[in-house]
Amino acid sequence: MRLKDISISVKLFTSFAVVLLFLIIITSVSWLRFGSVMTDIDKAGYAASLLKEILNKEIDHLKFLSEASRFFIDPAIRKMDVQTDDHQCALGKWLYGPERQKAEEAMEVLVPLFKKLEEPHGQLHASIQKINSLVANQDKQVILPEVQKLFESTTKVSLVRVQE
Repeated sequence: MRLKDISISVKLFTSFAVVLLFLIIITSVSWLRFGSVMTDIDKAGYAASLLKEILNKEIDHLKFLSEASRFFIDPAIRKMDVQTDDHQCALGKWLYGPERQKAEEAMEVLVPLFKKLEEPHGQLHASIQKINSLVANQDKQVILPEVQKLFESTTKVSLVRVQE
């Protein structure tokens, strides 16, 4: 059977069927890619909100450092009146709470970074505890150089490591 022996209606139907098949294939591929793009957009949106949350926690710790630094300026202040429990500050509540687990599930690449954050964060708060225990039983003016050295070498260094 040759092409010229086929009726015009069969030729038209076959042509229409081929075009329809191509349209179905193109639509299917486009729909699948659209779903993938939407997933990527959702991940990017979550990453942006997570970044905002982490930046807010960093700002909280800069305020923490500023408040602790008032100890050196104001002679009436007898101790650094900031949160000394690394699980109770805003970052600690986030770091050891369900929000971190949600972030790790959504973005597995962050797991080692969050794990790396735990040690310097704990050292930051522990350094304030140590400073407060040093000044608790001594004259502030006598112990001030030692406390300032500890603050510079431990507290500030730990904060920089937390920021990293």
